[in-house]
Amino acid sequence: MIPIALIALLAVGFFFGRVELERISVPADTLVDLGFLPLRNSLLATWLTMAVLVVLGIIATARMTLVPRGLQNLVELVLEGFYGLVESVAGPDRARRFFPLVMTIFLFVLTSNWLGLVPGFGTIGFEKVEEGEHHLVPLLRA
Repeated sequence: MIPIALIALLAVGFFFGRVELERISVPADTLVDLGFLPLRNSLLATWLTMAVLVVLGIIATARMTLVPRGLQNLVELVLEGFYGLVESVAGPDRARRFFPLVMTIFLFVLTSNWLGLVPGFGTIGFEKVEEGEHHLVPLLRA
C-alpha cells in the first residue's frame, strides 16, 4: 500500500511540475565604506562572535589543571561529549580529522545565535534617511 502511494505521489509531482517559490533576501546594511572593504553590520556581529569565542577559550584554558574545575570542567564536558558523538558517527580514525571543523562551525553558529538573543542586538543602531523616509540601521545583525 505504501509503495503505491509513493509511486502515485511521484507521478503527480512529475506531471504537474515544480512550483517556483518567491525568494526574499535582505542584504546586510553598510555601516562604513572604507573603500576596499564595506564594513557591514553582519561583519561586525561576526567579529563580536569570534571575540567572544576567543576570550572564552583564553579564560577556559588560562589555569588548566589535571583535574578540571569550574569553566574548564564545563568546556571539557562539552568537547568530550561532542567528540564521542563524532567518533560514533565517523569512526575513530576520521573523528580526529573531522572534529575540529565540525566543532568550530557548531560553536560559531551557537554563539552567534545566542548573541542574537541579547537585548540590544539588532535594535541599537543609527537612523538613516533615504528618499524622505527614516530607517533604523542596526549596529549588529546576526
